[in-house]
Order: sequence, then C-alpha cells, then structure tokens
Amino acid sequence: MINISSNDSIRSFVFQNGDKKDFPLLTIGRNSYINDMDIQVSPGSEIVNIHIGNYCSIGYKVMLLVDRNHDYKSISTAPILEIERKLHRKGQIIIGHDVWIGNNVIILSGVRIGNGAVIGAGTVVTKNVPPYAIAVGNPMKIIKYRFDAIEIKNFKA
Repeated sequence: MINISSNDSIRSFVFQNGDKKDFPLLTIGRNSYINDMDIQVSPGSEIVNIHIGNYCSIGYKVMLLVDRNHDYKSISTAPILEIERKLHRKGQIIIGHDVWIGNNVIILSGVRIGNGAVIGAGTVVTKNVPPYAIAVGNPMKIIKYRFDAIEIKNFKA
C-alpha cells in the first residue's frame, strides 16, 4: 500500500520487491518532493513500514534498502541458505518532517531520521540521525547542527 498526500511531486519512483507479493506500507507526507527514489526489498525480508514526513526534499538516486541483518556467524554466508536461517529484522524506516536528502544517499532499514535533518550527497545512513543534524559520509558522521541547542529545544516545544 502506498499513501501519497496532496501537493507531493514525485519524478521517479522504483520499487523492487525481491520475491514479495505485497508492497511495504509507504506513507509520504504533504508537500514532499522526490526526484528519484528506489526502494529495494531483499528476498526473504518481512514487509516493513516506510514513513516520509511533510515538506521533505529527496534528491536523485536515493535508495532505501529494506533488509534484515545477515548472520555472519553461521556455517555459510551464501544467500541460498538465508531462507532457512533465522535472520534478524532491522525494522522500519522513518524520515521526519522537513528533511533534505541529497543525491546518491543509501538509507538502511531500522533508521530514523529526525525532523529538519540534512543528509549530504553520497551518505550511507546506517544509524539514527538526530533532529536538525547535518550528516555526511561513509561511514556517516554528524558534522554539525543547523541550529543551536536552544533553538532546537524551542522547535520541539
């Protein structure tokens, strides 16, 4: 199920669902702009929720990877055996309101990106990003915040 609010602009959207028959629940908030987003669900993955907030700007070639953690401690890492193994589910992807995501960003399952955050081009998001943080790189690092702590506290009030 895909839920898209009014006044959204989506230029390109690709959904690759591996062997799944159902789509993940995808919600896109009001006035969000998506240039080119690709959602990939690996075979054997459970359906997870993906939420994109209001007023988000998503650049070109942004990829959301819906997957589970691989068990590197098993006898073999071959993908053919994954169906029989118990893999750990990573969880949903939540992108807050007014988030700006640059080009060529990869976002992994289980990640929450806080309101007002900025994700720099080419970043691989493997962990949560606090509200109003500016995150860049691979591995991802928080380099600074858009506003000082007092302003952020006032925004949250």
